[in-house]
Amino acid sequence: MTQTAKAIEFHFDFGSPNAYLAYKVLPGIAARQGAELNLIPVLLGGVFRATDPRPRPLPASATAWNTRRSSGIALSAATG
Repeated sequence: MTQTAKAIEFHFDFGSPNAYLAYKVLPGIAARQGAELNLIPVLLGGVFRATDPRPRPLPASATAWNTRRSSGIALSAATG
């Protein structure tokens, strides 16, 4: 029986504080799991440009629900 090699691919942006925090714990996780840690730097801005992350309009049903929800919150705050 052959065992497949375990690997963790960590894609990170140098400017991300969250990536730094994740990197601080990943070597220990990889060691406990017997996995190789592969660090892959990315530019998050480039990913955003490539995937076009502009907000999409909500469907009419979601817009109506949000309107009813927010008016209810305003009403409960006013009468609260």
